[in-house]
Amino acid sequence: MAPPRSHLAPACRRPARPARRGVSPGPVLAFAAGLALLLATGLAGQPHPAQAQFNGDFGIHKHTLDAENFLDWKAYQHPYAWRRALDTAPNLFRGSVGSLSKQVFYFAEQIRLEKRLGRFASIHYAEEEDAFFRPEPIDREVELRLGRDWSASVVGFPRHEKILGSQGYALAWGDRTRWDYVRLTRLEQFTLYNRETTGSPRFEPTPLLERLEARTFWAQRVLLQLRLRNERPTALHSPAPDDPTQALRESYEGRKADALLDVHWSPTVVTGAVWRRYREGRTRGPLDAASAVTSASQVLRLDWADVYGVFTLPSRSTIEAGVYRGAFRNDIASAGPDEQFAHRLVTRAAYVLWDYVRSDWFRWQFSLQGGRSSHSTHDGAAPDEDSAKTRSELKAGVGVILQEVGSYRAFFNTTWDLDVFTHRQWDGGNIQLLFLF
Repeated sequence: MAPPRSHLAPACRRPARPARRGVSPGPVLAFAAGLALLLATGLAGQPHPAQAQFNGDFGIHKHTLDAENFLDWKAYQHPYAWRRALDTAPNLFRGSVGSLSKQVFYFAEQIRLEKRLGRFASIHYAEEEDAFFRPEPIDREVELRLGRDWSASVVGFPRHEKILGSQGYALAWGDRTRWDYVRLTRLEQFTLYNRETTGSPRFEPTPLLERLEARTFWAQRVLLQLRLRNERPTALHSPAPDDPTQALRESYEGRKADALLDVHWSPTVVTGAVWRRYREGRTRGPLDAASAVTSASQVLRLDWADVYGVFTLPSRSTIEAGVYRGAFRNDIASAGPDEQFAHRLVTRAAYVLWDYVRSDWFRWQFSLQGGRSSHSTHDGAAPDEDSAKTRSELKAGVGVILQEVGSYRAFFNTTWDLDVFTHRQWDGGNIQLLFLF
């Protein structure tokens, strides 16, 4: 039994390729594209100061979340039907933006493009950003893939400052447009930085990113999807010739894991679970004995677990219901009392989402979620403002969806604060877009 067809797109499969005569230009184009990619990431330029680590910088920051932010985050995620359309689509754009507070938005976007170059080569572009508790840089990647069932790829992305580019390789079985797929990636960040700079900050060792992506649809009933991301420990050594007391050593390492399990009991009933775990560690300290930099360390943790069921009604409307737990921690230890910091947010909630079909191109979406959140902050710079509280949360959503099957979907959502409805009703808004092409 195949997965239920999305209301947005037919079951994803690669269309049959037309017969070709003569010599295909694909290998020539593939060679040219690969050469251009290697030149773009391999040529050196003038030295510039080191900039972003994979997720922004090496800096230690006092990131926080508000008590309702996990409920906001849940309201701004794509529902089940959208996720299924995204899994195997070769070309897509998706985005979601919604208010988290008076100061910041939640912002997520993804672009994925694929073009085949003959039978045994293809070129791909991927772009992704997901900004929840802090701003995030856009993660871009160009890939030249050679092979069919088994493939090898050159991956990377050039930068205006050539020394800040990245390059690496990937090995894969299958591809993202199939339900069964495995891909391993090894990507060096700032590949040429140490070689082309002298007397400037240096990486020890060069930052290295490793990824595993895997998906299988066992017995046409159980879908398992896994993504692992490992950012190996690296340090940035920053000498200060003009003031040796400020010579600095900063380190970073990170791990991310996302797992999804869906069980298709029938074409109209699916149960599933999503689990996510992010870990980041940073340290800052003196580079040598002459340095007087204050030592500090930080551990960031973000966990998410969601168990749900999706039920398709005879009217083609769907009901999605489940329970989730979100947890965020930011712990900073420092020899400087003002920098010491501890922030925690834990939310446990249940939710129901009703996708109500009015026509092929128009539908309503109603949602309700409620639970308990525990929120605490200790800030060494403002100890009198430390807080710790547990409160009940209740949030509703009402929105409209405009769509064309197999082409686009646009969701305009509003959220309403039912737990404080007497003095605040409208809580915020969200726009979600999805284009398949």
